[in-house]
Amino acid sequence: MTFAQPGNDQGGGGLEGNDPPPASIDSLLVVIAIIGTLFVFNVYKQQNKKA
Repeated sequence: MTFAQPGNDQGGGGLEGNDPPPASIDSLLVVIAIIGTLFVFNVYKQQNKKA
């Protein structure tokens, strides 16, 4: 059985320094949502053509 290495606990509550700031993906998320909506609409349109 293996365990994680013990860290250096700091008084401020952080373990081994500060965490990096989170990456902002807001603009990418909007682009992906638009592309996904267009893809679903296209697949739906093609399915209705076959019927």
